[in-house]
This record gives sequence, C-alpha cells and structure tokens, in this order.
Amino acid sequence: MILVVGESLVDLVASLDGSRTPHPGGSPANVAVGLGRLGLDVTLATQLGDDRNGRLLRDHFAASNVQLAGDPIRPGHTSVANVQLTSSGEASYTFDVSWNPRRFDIPDDVRLVHTGSFASQIGPGDDLVDEIVSKLAPSALVSYDPNIRPSLLRSRSSAVSQVEHFVEMSDLVKVSEGDLHWLYPDRRPESIAYSFLKSGASIVVITSRDKGWRAYCHNGTIGEAVGARKVVDTIGAGDAFTAAVIAGLERHDLLDADKRVKLRDIDLVELEDIVALGARAAVLTVGKSGAEPPRRIDLWPVRGQAV
Repeated sequence: MILVVGESLVDLVASLDGSRTPHPGGSPANVAVGLGRLGLDVTLATQLGDDRNGRLLRDHFAASNVQLAGDPIRPGHTSVANVQLTSSGEASYTFDVSWNPRRFDIPDDVRLVHTGSFASQIGPGDDLVDEIVSKLAPSALVSYDPNIRPSLLRSRSSAVSQVEHFVEMSDLVKVSEGDLHWLYPDRRPESIAYSFLKSGASIVVITSRDKGWRAYCHNGTIGEAVGARKVVDTIGAGDAFTAAVIAGLERHDLLDADKRVKLRDIDLVELEDIVALGARAAVLTVGKSGAEPPRRIDLWPVRGQAV
C-alpha cells in the first residue's frame, strides 16, 4: 500500500467573467488521486472541513479509489486556493488554508510514503508529517515533492532547511525548476540535483514546462524536451507526473524498501522508461481543466485503442 500524507483543498479557478469554478486539489491529494486512478492501492492522510467543499473532496476520493486514513474531518471550512490563470494556462494561487491533521494508526503494509507541498512546511501539522515519514523511512520508500508556496512560508532559509531535511529521507525527489530557482537562486539546477543525490536520494527529477524533464541517478542523467500541444491549464500537472513515476516504479518491481539498493543502481534505460510515464501523465493533465490526472487505460491503452 502507498501512503500519501498532505493537504487536500478546493481550487477555486477564476473564469473570464469573474466567476469561480471549484475543482478538487491540493498537491499530495492530487498525487493520491493519480495513484488511485492508475490502479495502485493508496491511502491519503489529510484534513477536511465539515462543509460542502469537504464533501466534494470525499466524493472525489471515493470515485478515484483513494482510501482516507483515520478521521480527517475537522470542524470548520475546508482549505481553498483561489486560482488565477494566465492566457497560456499558467496558474497562480492565493491560499486560505489550515493544516492540523489528526493522528491516525499508521498501516503496517506501507511500501512507499509520499509527501510534500505546504503540508511538510507549515505548522502545526508539519511536525506530524515529519514524524510519520521518519518512522516509515527505514521500512518504506519515500517520495517527496517540495512544491513550494512562498506566500505560506516563514522565510527562504527555513524552507531550504526543511526541504533538505526531507530530501535526506527520500528515495525519489521530484521538483520543478521554478521551485529550485526560488530555493537556490544562485545555483544551477543540475548542481542541486547532484547534491540531492549525495544527500541520499536515488532519483531526482526536475521538471520544466519550457524544457521538459531531466532525471538524475547515480549512473548519470537523461532528459526529454517534451511538451503539450494543448494546454487548458497547468493545475495538477506536476502531481500527475509524480503519481505516474511512482506507478512506473511499481511496473518495474522497484516499489519496496527491499529494492532500495537496486533503485540506487538504476540504469538510464530503465529510468527513462519510468520517467517518460510521468511526462505523458502531465501532458494528458494539462489538456483538461483543473487537476484531473489520467486513469490507467490512458497511460497503458489496450491493444488497438488510439492513444
């Protein structure tokens, strides 16, 4: 089973007429939905309000085969993000969020734990996220996406410290070039990737809308300048990418802590096959409104079906 720990929220996406359309969102929640739609056994540890948006999210998770850990309901409103889109579909966010999830019994069969975004960076819930990942890291793989939201953070220096702490526990790090530029404005992305590998990661994937993706491992680096012909918006594309990469690990029989040595020695051919799934998932996601990651049949069509 895969455990995802992090925020759920509703994206209120602004239309040209000024109205706002609600879409389920939250970076870790999007990853969980992506995993569920790809047929993996996934449980989400999160926080929801007891309001209409909370019900919208619960229905969304149920429809995507995502189980919820413990009792995620807190009195009050569900976190929201007000989303403004540019003419090219790029999204900017302002947040009204709360992150103080309840404790829950951690399952015994966790193969990989994924976290990131503001759930790992703002209190009081960040301490619980740290505790869960630290407890699971010896027996499960760790996946991490910083997904930086500067408006919610205390300072760049504290964010860097927190990111580097989670990288040290992680096997897979997926990060956008924009996040790296904000965290380390005076360093080149490839230099940061190699420092993350030195800190303990087995795979580091850097994504960029303009440059595609580049993956780094202990046997070298490989990348592809892939992009989408049609972009409705970029909401959730990076999360769909992460979910599909994790699914790729599962397809290559690498989704267990006892495969950590093999994962650390992954070759570039295998790495490319895994990460290319993430790129395809992102391309499919930006062609739809809101965070709508693909389902398994979208990434692995049956014979004779158009792709």
